[in-house]
Amino acid sequence: MSKKYCIYLRVSTDEQARFGYSLESMLDKCKHYIASQDDAVLVEVYEDNSSGTLSPSKRPALCRLMGEVSSGKWDVILVWKLDRLSRSLRDTLEIEHVLRKANKGLESVTERLDTSTAAGRMFFNTVASFAEFESAQIADRTRTTMSVLASNGKHHLGGKPPLGYKLGFDGAYVVNESCAEVVRVAFEQFLRLKCFSKVARVLNERGLLTANGKRWSHRQIMLLIKNPAYVGRRVWGRVNQRLGRQNPAEKWVVSTESHAPLVSERVFDRAQQLCEPKG
Repeated sequence: MSKKYCIYLRVSTDEQARFGYSLESMLDKCKHYIASQDDAVLVEVYEDNSSGTLSPSKRPALCRLMGEVSSGKWDVILVWKLDRLSRSLRDTLEIEHVLRKANKGLESVTERLDTSTAAGRMFFNTVASFAEFESAQIADRTRTTMSVLASNGKHHLGGKPPLGYKLGFDGAYVVNESCAEVVRVAFEQFLRLKCFSKVARVLNERGLLTANGKRWSHRQIMLLIKNPAYVGRRVWGRVNQRLGRQNPAEKWVVSTESHAPLVSERVFDRAQQLCEPKG
């Protein structure tokens, strides 16, 4: 009986720019690998365009793939490199554990993986650990670079400008008066109502929408009120995209007096005091 392979491909925009990776080149290498195996057949290809640090639950193709583990549709997952599966050691080990329990294989074009022996599992763990280490190094270098760029306050550090601003020709934040008033109203109402959900209700009732043209939620108001961009500070790394929550303040890269504020320091500081848990 033929061994049924499926291919999992992942590449992020950053990796394409940094290393020249592409889904097409990885797919070609994976197909050549399968063709070199005895009595092997390719049944499906799964593709994600996302960072390897992103949780598997937030990658649609990987979710679909892991949901078919017990379906009998395929016998082996093939990746170009193990870090295509994940750059998180924990996530990689969890995926391997699920596959092993289901008697499914995991193979790599560039690494010889074998988790059936103690030595093989040690090598697997080493490769997965190095992928996480490499990811952490990239993050450290990026944070250092962002700190240097942030020091002059005029460089765009990536991502969309916060509500109330647009990008100027030099990458500086410029006040966007068409939506800046929404921010001012949000702060005004928060100082009055002292409740994120109530502020969201007021904005929604007035037809004032988010930057994406949607209704406000408790969480969105909280992130807006806590955003130091509104007092002229440029921030990078405020939100952990992998976990979907705000990073501790000590991990932020902050540039002061970067652009025109939308609220005063007094209003912002008072709002932050109201955000603190009541003891």
